[in-house]
Amino acid sequence: MYQITTALPAASEFVQLRVDCGLSFRDIETSAKALPQSEYFIGLRNEENGDLIGMGRIYRME
Repeated sequence: MYQITTALPAASEFVQLRVDCGLSFRDIETSAKALPQSEYFIGLRNEENGDLIGMGRIYRME
């Protein structure tokens, strides 16, 4: 089963999921600063082990 969450993931999880999905690597420190600036975050976690397996994020570029 899966769990839907709006809690922000750790920056390392965010970066790892990006890489696993074929997106570019982002610096973990930079991601740690950027994630809290999200307007909205939704994540999908594996209920058995808590792994982040999907995410969506809305953010504003200034």
